[in-house]
Amino acid sequence: MLSKKELEIKISRLKGFVKPKKELEQYITPDNIVAEMVHLAYMQGNIKNKIVLDSCSGTGKIAIAASFYGPKIVIGVEKDRDVIRVALENRKLMKAINTYFVLGDALNLPIRTKKVTVLQNPPFGIINKDIKDVDVVKVVSKIADWVYSIHKGGNQKTRDFLVSFYKSIGFNVLIIKEFLFTIPRQFDFHKKPKTRISVDLYVAKRLV
Repeated sequence: MLSKKELEIKISRLKGFVKPKKELEQYITPDNIVAEMVHLAYMQGNIKNKIVLDSCSGTGKIAIAASFYGPKIVIGVEKDRDVIRVALENRKLMKAINTYFVLGDALNLPIRTKKVTVLQNPPFGIINKDIKDVDVVKVVSKIADWVYSIHKGGNQKTRDFLVSFYKSIGFNVLIIKEFLFTIPRQFDFHKKPKTRISVDLYVAKRLV
């Protein structure tokens, strides 16, 4: 199996958004964060022979990364048809097997199977208040046994809220890992060539 570093190098070849949409908060998740999330899930026994879901799959980076670790199936759900085309190109480029991309909404998942491992970077709801990361987590919690999800970081108050939120939907947060998420200048409100924000990776397990 690929090491974490080998995975990071491999996924760095994937294509990104052609015309990212501000209203959908379309940002490419940095390779190091994806590699950390996916490799950790594999090491915890939550990818091999499992059903893996990325509910906001974008260009397919997380889903395709998971495909290298022997999942039963990987499903990426994405609402932007143009972006799914990029994800399919990336799947072909990486020869990712058992990996499928479905046109759908993270808040109304076209999936009813249970005991799923969720790997995702949902919108934070900063630009578009109609979809927020906690809303997405609440939906996937109905089918997931494990959730690996990226959330806005930076302060203990936010962490305390999210730990309490996960508990309220029947999940125990086991790990919180902080990262710097680099955002290139791609929208009109970006003033710098690059902006770095603090994000946290949450690893949560169903309580019962």
